[in-house]
Formats: sequence, structure tokens, C-alpha cells
Amino acid sequence: MKISFKSSLGEEVSFTDFDDVLRVQKIEGLSPQANIEIAPFYDSDGGTVVSMRMDSRRISMLAVFSGEDAFCRKQLNSVFVPKVSGTLFIDDGYGSYKIDCITEGFKHKFAENDITAIISLVCPDPYFAGATEQKITTLHSDGQWTFPFEIPQSGFTFGEIGGDRIARVTNSGAIKSGGIFEILARANVYKPKLQNINTYEWFELDMNLLAHDRVVIDTNKGRKSVKLVRGGVELLVYKIWRCFFGITCF
Repeated sequence: MKISFKSSLGEEVSFTDFDDVLRVQKIEGLSPQANIEIAPFYDSDGGTVVSMRMDSRRISMLAVFSGEDAFCRKQLNSVFVPKVSGTLFIDDGYGSYKIDCITEGFKHKFAENDITAIISLVCPDPYFAGATEQKITTLHSDGQWTFPFEIPQSGFTFGEIGGDRIARVTNSGAIKSGGIFEILARANVYKPKLQNINTYEWFELDMNLLAHDRVVIDTNKGRKSVKLVRGGVELLVYKIWRCFFGITCF
């Protein structure tokens, strides 16, 4: 198993379960349990499910490294800083996964020949995601070259960009997931709209876009937002993002 952690400060560390200098001896919290609340029936056996939810995931790692290697101790201290967020990456040989988390605590103690470090992480979103995101683009280019080739007096177009291509993304995980949509304005756009062709639900930005504006829509649970990137500045604009029944979404 290979494990790495990259903090939001840009610091990163990697270790495995077989490295002689820095290794993970034990890890807990990879298989949390769901909280299922059941209300009993008044006059019969059994009950009915009231709610099902997953608490925030807590991951604890026991790392061991050589007592003579002060660099490892310094590196771990700079990466696992309490209250600083980061991303934990795990490769178990069957797949690569990642999860966003916050360092809850880091402490170490000296042993006879080794230094033992206990790393505590809290993951607000308890689900792991694939380490590699699926990305598609709906833009495509239609070439205008034909042979035999002849340049007309009026000139010719090298290619045209279209946006009507149908693309499909498959969620290969076990949990329902949202998506991240990005709209790039190549010219001035009047109130762009994103529509579900199956349910006819739609989202509309109640503002106009300028050329080179970029809108990023995140529909993932707990992270729902709409951001406008204009001139390199990122702004939250979810308050003016409206959906098909006329009220503000998110």
C-alpha cells in the first residue's frame, strides 16, 4: 500500500507499508459504519427506517521512521499541521483513491531505535473519490478543408467550433455523485442556461458574461456553488443562479 498526503500549504509526504526509513505501520478508519435510525412499530414487530447517514470519517495512522533521520520528523511536522486541510491519496494495488481531510492532530515519541508518529485526520465528506477525475468537453472542431484544394476569392474558414456534441460520463463508484460543469464564454453571452434534456430542469445565470469569462458550477453534495472567474478574479455568484421554478437555487 502506498499513501501520500498533500496539504493546502503545498507540503507533501509519501510513505508505504514496507519502507525502512518511513512507513505506515497501522491505519484505521478506512471502513466507517453508517448511522441508521429505526423507529419501532407500536403494535407489531420491527420498525421503519427514519434516517440513514454517514458521520464524518476519522482516519488515524501510525507511522514509524528511523530515529536518526531528522529530515522525516521535520517533513511530517511541516505537512501535518493541525487545522490545515489537505488531500489523502491511497493506492492499495487495486485502485487509487483520494479524500479531502483536515489534520486534527500530530504527535510523535521516541522509541529505542525508531520514532513513532500518530496522525489524526478528519474528513467532513466521508466518501473516497477516484484519484483521477473524469473530464470531457462538449466543444468540437469541424475542419473545413476539402480536396482538391482551392482558395476562393472570398476566402475560406479553417475550422468551426461547435458545442452540440453529446458526451456521457459514467459514475463507476458505489455512491451517487454530482459533477463540476465549466462554461467558457468566447464572446459576450446573454444569461447562459444549462438544461437537462430528460427532465427539462434548467439553471440560468441571471447576468451576462463577457468574453473570456468562466463559470464553474459544482453540484456535489456539501460543495454546491457557482463561481464566476473574470480577469483572474474568482467570485461566488450562487445567489443569482436561478432554476426552472423561478427561485434561487443552492
